[in-house]
Amino acid sequence: MNVQGTGPYSVFVDANVRYSRTLRDWLGMLYTTPDTPPFVVHWSEDFLVTTNTVDFTWDDNTSPYELMSPDDFLVLVDDSAPELVAAVAADMCQYWVDRTGGADPCGALRVAGCPVFADRVLAHLHRHL
Repeated sequence: MNVQGTGPYSVFVDANVRYSRTLRDWLGMLYTTPDTPPFVVHWSEDFLVTTNTVDFTWDDNTSPYELMSPDDFLVLVDDSAPELVAAVAADMCQYWVDRTGGADPCGALRVAGCPVFADRVLAHLHRHL
């Protein structure tokens, strides 16, 4: 699905995802960095991104959304736009180095519950060096 030139995915971001600064920063940068974002944020659409997947009992046939963890959604964005994720990873590292003298985006992603995406980011950063 392509929504008005804003990428192939529409996403509803649950409040518990926005509560995490790490996840909020990543979603924000991935949405605002490119001219055409790989996803559009709606109140409801294709994906419900939440850190609380255990309280949902929908099945694939009756669910109004596809339920995804932040890790799964960020990996999907990386699959769709790896060059964007690489650019955002580099920008985030530079931001934190300039601000605090060091950066550990992969550690922050792991703490935020995104270990697979953290590995993807690390691979992008290694290619960038």
